[in-house]
Amino acid sequence: MNRGVTTTSNRIMNAIGDKTLQVLFQIIAGIGALNWLSLEFFDTDLLVDTIGLTGDTYTAVIAVIGVAGALAVYNASAWFTDGDE
Repeated sequence: MNRGVTTTSNRIMNAIGDKTLQVLFQIIAGIGALNWLSLEFFDTDLLVDTIGLTGDTYTAVIAVIGVAGALAVYNASAWFTDGDE
């Protein structure tokens, strides 16, 4: 639990936004996970086959999903190690 000590992870979490932004990271990471599941088990890339993303747009969306996933993992690990404020 956090006992009033400002840790590095708390400062970063405060800098990247409130709970709404953290939930958005979780949703985007979830979309990426569903796309990965679809690709692995059904051989269908939802971003390409359903939405029709190609080229640089596809690359940008994958980058956003990757960043959101990394931030979601970071937020979860910071919550686990520091406690939720």
